[in-house]
Amino acid sequence: MDKTFSQSQDVFRQAMRSPLVRLEVLPSLSREKYEKFLIGQLFGSSTG
Repeated sequence: MDKTFSQSQDVFRQAMRSPLVRLEVLPSLSREKYEKFLIGQLFGSSTG
């Protein structure tokens, strides 16, 4: 299975547990940069 897809599923599951979800619309040219940054930030700071 694609690691990026698995990570996206985990991020989605975490978001669904939260009472507040923040949605940002980004320019498509910046999408990959932001995805890598945010996913890295979420999984880098996660302890459990």
